[in-house]
Amino acid sequence: MFTRLYVMVVAVVMGVVAWAAPNCGKGAIVGCWVADVATGNVLEQSNAAVAFTPASTLKTLTCASAMRTLGTNWRWRTPIAFVGSKTEGTVVINASGDPTLDSRFLLQKPGFADTIATTVKALGWKKVAVTVRDSHFTPTGPLPQWMIEDVPWDFGAAFQGFNYYDNLLTLNLKTLKISQPANYFSILRQPSDQDFDLWRDPMACTLIVKGKLPGKASIDVSNPKPQQLFCNILKHKTKLPTTLHFGASQGDTLKKILWQSPALSEVCRSLLKRSDNLMADATLRALSQGSLSEALDRELKMWPDLGVCRIQDGSGLIRSNCVTPQGLGKVLLQMASNSAFVEVMPVANSLMRDYPAAKQKRCLLKSGSMTGVRCYAGYILDAKGKPKKVVVVMVNSALASSSDLRKSLASWVNTLL
Repeated sequence: MFTRLYVMVVAVVMGVVAWAAPNCGKGAIVGCWVADVATGNVLEQSNAAVAFTPASTLKTLTCASAMRTLGTNWRWRTPIAFVGSKTEGTVVINASGDPTLDSRFLLQKPGFADTIATTVKALGWKKVAVTVRDSHFTPTGPLPQWMIEDVPWDFGAAFQGFNYYDNLLTLNLKTLKISQPANYFSILRQPSDQDFDLWRDPMACTLIVKGKLPGKASIDVSNPKPQQLFCNILKHKTKLPTTLHFGASQGDTLKKILWQSPALSEVCRSLLKRSDNLMADATLRALSQGSLSEALDRELKMWPDLGVCRIQDGSGLIRSNCVTPQGLGKVLLQMASNSAFVEVMPVANSLMRDYPAAKQKRCLLKSGSMTGVRCYAGYILDAKGKPKKVVVVMVNSALASSSDLRKSLASWVNTLL
């Protein structure tokens, strides 16, 4: 008994409380950090200062940084000018990095394309060009650190200065045709006995569909040319000849519009719940004037308690991202008093599906997963719905099935309620 107590005391002093971590199977590396919100006291920790791949739990850091810096009511603002004559002209869009333009997840009425189409019709133009100015955003498109196999999928929709319709296209799996007017995008079928897969070079417009087709009616795939899709949509809505134009625009400025996105808090709530990579990366870019490196530098300076880390995007899609449970936990601890931030955190009903709804609602935990990685970060609420504990748990190099991992982590979270 004395020996066991001595070992536990030594472990606490060293900051490594092995008995506090959930059992995630042989080979798994597990780190956790749990703190009391009221006092800041650390309640449980294991490998808390070890850097882990955070996957999508990194989105909590992105949203915390943006909401702390910009405020909950901040909005992307996209200036639009209508330049030309009485018969034809150019719609000049000064891209702001807004990820919500005609998003299916954050709908605005009237919509972005509808508003522009209505204005074009009111001007009486018979011919339209579209110019998108977005050169100050660097870099754009899939980042070099991405796994190339992620590129074609819906979660591989990459940030651009001008984002439209979530930078997605809908592929009908019965006809192998794109549902939107995307004549620039082609499908190449490679049937085989292998599992269903997709392939596309990062900025190419040819999607290769491999293997056996799944039973689904349709899936979303990433769109490398949202500017062209918008141009085609505008053509469809106005019934006018419409082209994507590059270079200077000729004529007088006949009208100006300042398009505004939904509030940042609404965007963060949506992106955290759905784990939207595009919106997360756009939210990080909002910290700068378009430069990813400047946004990352500003974020790191904002949170000195992050400690050992490597952050390369806002979404967590890059496998070489790493943060410590303690570092991310301290950020969440600082944000626990920000009620607007706490309110955008998602309920962990998927993690806690085997437990009563009342317990699920007390767990505001953002999940993050990729091959061999399962992580959760957020808050445990008290009976009044206020943050009681900060919880960060990260599992890397996991060999157990997703179902077994979930059950083990859910059981551990249940002990914290």
